[in-house]
Amino acid sequence: MISATVALWCFLLVLAPVLAHVEMVAPSGILYLFFSKICHQQASRSFFIFGKQMAVCSRCTALYFGFLFGTLLYPLLQRTMKDLPPPKILLFLAAIPIVLDFSLGGMGIIENTFLTRSITGLILGSIVSFYIVPGLKNIFMEFSKK
Repeated sequence: MISATVALWCFLLVLAPVLAHVEMVAPSGILYLFFSKICHQQASRSFFIFGKQMAVCSRCTALYFGFLFGTLLYPLLQRTMKDLPPPKILLFLAAIPIVLDFSLGGMGIIENTFLTRSITGLILGSIVSFYIVPGLKNIFMEFSKK
């Protein structure tokens, strides 16, 4: 259920430029408008499909697809984790690369690139899923008991 929801989210990210490519302006415009509320959508920092900009920037795209990857990987590792999140230090360590990439780029010390934004987004997105999925599973279990 969780992976399907995240997959739908990622599908919508890809669907926006595909709809724009086939000149379905209204539906693609709605998707771009929706995602503009959560991402700056700078063309210079975004991936393109069929010559059309993705609905979110490369860092956000990597975060979401990394999260999807993590939710797909989670069931394979669930038995060893016993539905508990990993130690908090892992989340902290996973956040360091993206914080450094963002901060150093923002201060003009080192220019971040598509590659650095994508890799750091994939790392954090993948790891975050191992904290969110157990929590969501617990919430769903609590609701199913009532």
